[in-house]
Formats: sequence, C-alpha cells, structure tokens
Amino acid sequence: MELRPLTVIIGRNSVGKSMLLYLLWSVMSLPPVPGDLEVSAADLAKAMAERVSRGVDPSEEFRELLRAYVRALPKASARALEERLAGVFGVSPRELLLKGSERGRIVVEGDRGAVEFVVSGDGVEARYLYIDEGLVDRYEAVVLAPGRLAVRLGGKTIGEDYVAGVVDAALMATAVLADFTVRTLRPFFASELLCVLLVDSRAGIARTLLKAFVDPSVVKGLSHADEHFIRLYYRLAEELARGDVDLSLAEPLLRELGVEVVPVLERAAYRLRVRTWTGHEVPFELAPSGVREALTTALALSAKNFPCVFIEEPEAHLHPRAQKAMARLIAKSVNAGKRVVVSTHSDYIVYTLNNLIALSKVAERAQDLGYGRGEVLRPEAVAAYLVKQGEGVAEVVRLEVGEEGFDESTFAEVVRELADERAFISL
Repeated sequence: MELRPLTVIIGRNSVGKSMLLYLLWSVMSLPPVPGDLEVSAADLAKAMAERVSRGVDPSEEFRELLRAYVRALPKASARALEERLAGVFGVSPRELLLKGSERGRIVVEGDRGAVEFVVSGDGVEARYLYIDEGLVDRYEAVVLAPGRLAVRLGGKTIGEDYVAGVVDAALMATAVLADFTVRTLRPFFASELLCVLLVDSRAGIARTLLKAFVDPSVVKGLSHADEHFIRLYYRLAEELARGDVDLSLAEPLLRELGVEVVPVLERAAYRLRVRTWTGHEVPFELAPSGVREALTTALALSAKNFPCVFIEEPEAHLHPRAQKAMARLIAKSVNAGKRVVVSTHSDYIVYTLNNLIALSKVAERAQDLGYGRGEVLRPEAVAAYLVKQGEGVAEVVRLEVGEEGFDESTFAEVVRELADERAFISL
C-alpha cells in the first residue's frame, strides 16, 4: 500500500478493513528508540559526555553513538512490534498469519530507507533492506559552552541540552535518532505521541471508562488500542485547554451536532464538557452518542500536535449531514498538513470526498457550493483501497484516483437496488 496525505480504505463489514487499519497504525506508531546496545556504545556515551564537559568537540564520539543507535533500531522495533500486535489484536503475532502459512512479511519503506519485518512462530524479526546511514555524518555536534551541547543538521538545531553524563548523552542521541527516522523512514516510526488512533466504539468506551480518571493500564481486558484512545482523550482535553486545537476547523461539524466543547480541570486532569444547543452542559461521557463518537475525532483532526491521525469509521452514530461535515473536516486537516488514514463503509463520506476531489479541476466553483478552497482535495493527495473477500483471503485492491475521485460503485449498487425496488413497488 502506498500511503498518501489522505488514505481511504473502503469495503463491506467483516472483510478486514479494521484489521488493515490497525496493522498500519501499529507499524507507523512504533517508537523510534534503540534497543540493547553493545558495551562499546556505553563507552562512546561516556567519552562524549566527558568531551562536552571539557568544552572539546565530541563530533566523532557522537556520530559513532548515533550510528550504533541506528543499527540497533530494527531489533528493538521487532520486539516493540511483537508486543504491539499482541496488545492490539489480543493474540500472538503468529495467529495473525494466513492459515497454513509459516511466515508473514511486512515491508515498510520511507523516503530514504526500508525495514523488513518477518512474523513467524518464533516471533518477529526485523532488518534494514536499505538505510541512508550516510545521513549520520551530516549531523553536527557543537559545544556551546562546557557542558552544553547542540546538534544541528543543515543549520537547523535538532536538539540542545546540558550533557553531564552517560544518561544525558544517551538522551541526546535518542532525540537525534527520532529525527533520523523521520528523514529516512517517514511516515513510519512516528510514535503514539504523534500518530494517534480513533478506535471504533468511541461512544461506548467514553460512556463506560471515562466517568472517573483511571489509568487504562489497570483495567483488565482492554486492548492496547482502547488504552491508547483513553489516554488520547485526556491529551486532547489538555491540548484544547492550552489553545493547541484550532476549533475553527471543526466549527461546521460542531454546529451541525449542535454542541460546544469546553475543557475543565478536575482532580489534576483535564476533561471535556459539552454544552448542547439547549444550553445544558454535561460531562463528555454523558453527551449524546453521536457527539461521543465524533468529538474526539474532530479534536484530533484540529489539534496542532498530532500530524498523523487514523480513524476507524468516522461516520459512526452520525446523521448524513454530520457525516458530510466530518468528511469536509478530514479534507481541511489533510490540506493543513496532516496525514489521515480512514476506514469507512459510508456512502456519504465517500461521495463527499469524491466531490471535493472533483472540485480540484474547477476550484473557483467551490464557493458556489458552500465549500472553502481549503477543502478541495488534489487527486494526487489521495489513495483509496477496496478490501473485499477473496478465495479464503481478504484482497486489497488499489482504486485509481482521478479527477472525479475514486470508484464508488460498491455503494452506488445498493442505491440503485433500492431505487429499483421502489419503482417496482410503485407499479
């Protein structure tokens, strides 16, 4: 699959859309942290810290330490993916393989590198297929003053902090490793802090698990994806309180739902309250089901600090016009720079997205239909996939995205069937 700024996964129920969405998120949100390093890496960190403390150029030691971190990343990522798949799907990675298969292969390819993951009965293994390790030599380690170090690339400061010992040196190298993975393996290895997942059944999770602040890790039986969503709720409430959510993007959707959202600080945690069109204010977990489903999605799409958003069924519990408003918000978020991946079987979502793509050839007419130019989608910014039943397997078919959008016949067939039925009844 090629991921574009907007990637849409469509298909019937129970064909594997959600599984594909969760698998993509599991890989894309892996943390870019090194695993177990050789003893020599600790020696490099110690030597680097000592040189920084004396105000001496530590570039050679820093680059060798960063190179060790880069080389350790696949092994650490394999272990992290094995844990992530078990936590998200509730089974061992081996049980996710096609029946009769001994091995499964996942290759993720970024701008300047690719990593191969192999899933088998022995767990998950990983290796680079290729990586631009030469980028390591372009990072500059500059001592600003004895004990204080800045790392730069192309004149831009990547990290700056005091380095007084081995731990400080390791933390600096880890921060630069994150920058390295962005430049070589983007959009993968974004971490859960930047790449967020809006799971299905958001309304149910909110109603049952958000009534009091409890760390989700203490609740038995929760999937990792559900735990992630609960933590995301509190992060979104805090982002909103800090002013890091552009509610003007979501305003049309909130207006269609007839609500306003207010962050409040309760028992040392920010929470959301919802003010309805009647003037009543209620806790988020007691709001109507459509609001509980849509509000966290709207906030994530409008938040400044989440560049990657995965949404399972953004249409859930929404009436048709609210679904249209949700699709418009998705388009605005993509045009504002986010990467969005959605799974859906909503004809309203698909039709709206296709209309916004079709408007790209006559963008001057967008305003006549009540759209802003920031909602118009370029065909090349969109990838679409159909998941369907095959011979004992789920098949993923790429749909061409042209000036009129992508194939929506899967939904149109049902509309025609219903129209034919009505015509027959009316005879």
